[in-house]
Amino acid sequence: MADGKNVVKGLAARNRNITLILKLIFPASLYFIWRERNQRLHSATSRPTTSIIKEIKMIVRTRLDPLSRAQRSTLLP
Repeated sequence: MADGKNVVKGLAARNRNITLILKLIFPASLYFIWRERNQRLHSATSRPTTSIIKEIKMIVRTRLDPLSRAQRSTLLP
């Protein structure tokens, strides 16, 4: 586990984009895990893990899209 932390820290230190992505993934993951837990407790229904992961990816991409558009527009002449 410590090796994984070191890899993430090393990547984040070198690239601001990776740092931003990690800052978006962590709270999104916590939220969807919490939501799934509540759904299982209160509705007795569950979803496959792959479905939750897809939803997390979609949310992170949605939040990153405006940032990438702004970055591209500054690069265009």
